[in-house]
Amino acid sequence: MAGAIAAAMQQANPAGAAEVPMVTAEPAPVGQVAVEAKVAEDARAIERWAEILGRSLERVIERQQRVVMEKSSGIKSKKALASGTLDTGSVFNKDVWQKQLDDDVRPVLSAIAQDAAETAGLPKPSKKDIVSAAEASMTQLQGLNDQVERDISTAIQSALSVPGDDARFSSFKETLIEGYAQLEAKDRYVLAQHVASSLWEQFSN
Repeated sequence: MAGAIAAAMQQANPAGAAEVPMVTAEPAPVGQVAVEAKVAEDARAIERWAEILGRSLERVIERQQRVVMEKSSGIKSKKALASGTLDTGSVFNKDVWQKQLDDDVRPVLSAIAQDAAETAGLPKPSKKDIVSAAEASMTQLQGLNDQVERDISTAIQSALSVPGDDARFSSFKETLIEGYAQLEAKDRYVLAQHVASSLWEQFSN
């Protein structure tokens, strides 16, 4: 047995054969490690703030949906839809919801900006800079209410082509529900991720 092992070793590494040098990976430069660590830290922070912002948007959307569905389900709306006179403003006041969105979300935007600067070791941003950045972000976020307004208008127009008052009313409500489902499942999260990332980048560099 010992002879067989020795023979096998001899075949694997015959006498005179050059030894293959061991290759060891060189450690990454210190600067590169620091950059990679910062990128990872920023990614975690952005994800955390995107979740917080997304939950704030979700709460506003849920409140809004309850109010819109309540108004849409009333006798007044049903009669207006049957007669073809129902309009978006009857069930959705965009100005009111823009304000509610602002009240709920703007404090989160300010917190993101301050946390980004603090994490990066930068001076505390001025109130003017924070307000300006938050204003730009709110313009993007208020696009959610623009989308709701369009969805309601589409729901009304689609329902008007459905024969029968009851069927028309059911179609209207179903289309509204589908629009809010899309808003809660995808749109709000995508927007929250984009806004949180943009603010973080702006105040951490």
